[in-house]
Amino acid sequence: MENITYERLRKTYMNGSADETVLTNVFTGIRPDSPYDGTLDYKWLSEEMANDLTPLRMLVGFSAEDMSKLIGTTEEIYQDIEVGTRGMSWSEYLSLLFVFHYNGRTLGIIDNLGLFPKSLKEKISIGEPA
Repeated sequence: MENITYERLRKTYMNGSADETVLTNVFTGIRPDSPYDGTLDYKWLSEEMANDLTPLRMLVGFSAEDMSKLIGTTEEIYQDIEVGTRGMSWSEYLSLLFVFHYNGRTLGIIDNLGLFPKSLKEKISIGEPA
């Protein structure tokens, strides 16, 4: 599965020329075209989650209405995020991450796409603000 993810990332970033360092940065929550400065790129993580939101939701088996209720937003806002007409807030990202991380169908996908980066896991585990 890791090779599939790397291939997807190579095609997505840097026109297929992403090297292992860039891909490792992606898996730690670092935007691939930015130098690592020790901080998470919240905007990039939210955008990446939004790009894969519809298939992830479908894998969980929820309707857009069900998902919006679960994360505490309106169906209209949720659908706007899904189709890309509205950006995702950090709190919406974290709510969705919680849902997808604790679902057996999407846990591996979330990890392989780098949507729950190691650096964020570390911040949460030591109680450091994200």
